[in-house]
Amino acid sequence: MNLPSPNFLRPWQYIYKREPVAVTSVLLILLLLTISVILYVVTPILGYIVVGVSLFLLGIVKIEYLFYALISVSFFHGWEIDFGAYNFTRGIPYINTVNAPLSDFLAIFLLFSLFFSWIFGFKKLEFKKLKKIWPVFLAYAVFLLIAFISTRGAYDGTMVESITYWLRPLIFVSIVYLILPILLIKDKKTFMNVLYLWFGVGLLVSFYGFMSLIVDPSVGWTRVHPFALWKGFTPLGVNHNVIAEPLVMIIPIGIYLWYQQKKNWIVFATLFMVVIALGTLSRAAWLALLVSFVAFVYIYRKQMQRFVPKNILSVSLIVATILLPIVLYMSIFLTSGTVKSSNYSRWELTDIAVFYTLKKPLIGYGPGSFVNIVKDNYLFRSEFGDPLDSHGIIQKLLVEEGVLGLIAFSIFIFFILWYTWRAMKNVKTQDNKYLLATLFVMMIGSLTFQLFNTSYFLAVLWLPLGISLTTTIFYLNYVERKKQ
Repeated sequence: MNLPSPNFLRPWQYIYKREPVAVTSVLLILLLLTISVILYVVTPILGYIVVGVSLFLLGIVKIEYLFYALISVSFFHGWEIDFGAYNFTRGIPYINTVNAPLSDFLAIFLLFSLFFSWIFGFKKLEFKKLKKIWPVFLAYAVFLLIAFISTRGAYDGTMVESITYWLRPLIFVSIVYLILPILLIKDKKTFMNVLYLWFGVGLLVSFYGFMSLIVDPSVGWTRVHPFALWKGFTPLGVNHNVIAEPLVMIIPIGIYLWYQQKKNWIVFATLFMVVIALGTLSRAAWLALLVSFVAFVYIYRKQMQRFVPKNILSVSLIVATILLPIVLYMSIFLTSGTVKSSNYSRWELTDIAVFYTLKKPLIGYGPGSFVNIVKDNYLFRSEFGDPLDSHGIIQKLLVEEGVLGLIAFSIFIFFILWYTWRAMKNVKTQDNKYLLATLFVMMIGSLTFQLFNTSYFLAVLWLPLGISLTTTIFYLNYVERKKQ
């Protein structure tokens, strides 16, 4: 009997029939990347050009893939591309000064790809969606106007530097991380893919933090911290907060995914993230998790009244075996000289912020001026070394944009939270309510972290705001259609 020969290409043929454009795009990109590697060995600059062209073409044809790539690397601020470090760019003016995280370069490719994808008809952009939440953008536009006016009186005549900071990050983050998600995400499937990617990133970051306890033990207090993977390469950065910060944002996502899928491994994975975040001994992370927990309990207070009595043994076991030892260790750590020194430097920075705010209270000294002000403070530098940026977004805004800038920015944040809360209250299905509640708690945690940290104009804060705003618009439109 003659048996038919097996067709090993059949699965790939099936995939190609379903997604011909996607498969062709991926194969083309792989081919171009292979060529770029070969060219890089011969002439590095040609390799970079081919990579750039590949990303650009991918963005035009299948822009969602480029967006997912941005989502995946957006928290890796230490993953930088420094053109000044390459021999072939050192002699090129301006280019040799370019130094930015990989996520920023991906964001630029995404922006240009979206524009040409729209021009060529691959992507239809619905700008009318932005009208749904126009007060959000009006408030931020007012903030930008105040910030631009403040550049006229930039500290120590650094007007050009202040305008540069106004362009990037103040305008850059709002376009890339706030507006682009609204234009790109059109259905719940895409949004859920973002959540899955972030949860995967959270697991990766947690494992990376856990490995630091094994391969790079701390000198002094044992804590989770970033470490170099290869030749000084630290993808997240060098401070322990860079591990805690994305985890604070991702942990609520884990709770929602467990509710949605009822899989036990998601519970253990989320608890692992909680332990790693607490294990960084970041006080900002502890406070942010506490505020997130309080917000979570308040929103789900009715469900908690039913859940806790039924699961009191499991909850007590988790607290006693996992959380209690870390809490005791943290309480001892808070009395250490390390924490006292950190507190002292924070108080000094706050004192500097108050002093300069009182001298110029309305519109401040211009975007990006805080570090220059601290640099000129001899007492601070003699005590703590290199100048630091403000450890808190409130002090930062007061010094750089004044009271008016702080008010405008606060109104901007208020509208984002208010629209999300309103959508959460208006949707009917429990799954949608829990989803919007998760986003609300996620934003609360991220914003709380920035009251004590320096990542206020990075993707780790602005992408959660943008994704939450995108989902809020989607469900506000959904509620209106149901009423009609």
